[in-house]
Amino acid sequence: MLVLQALDMMQALPGDYLRRFLTHIETLQWLETAQAQGSPAGKPKRKKPR
Repeated sequence: MLVLQALDMMQALPGDYLRRFLTHIETLQWLETAQAQGSPAGKPKRKKPR
């Protein structure tokens, strides 16, 4: 819902803002999917014991 509201407000802004925002949204979607699938990209890194 927040994404849709932000897109609605961005209609008056130059296209560069919209493109950058959409890139961020796509990245967040990819991370969410990766986390749901158990991908290492979605898990925090663990420190190795010394």
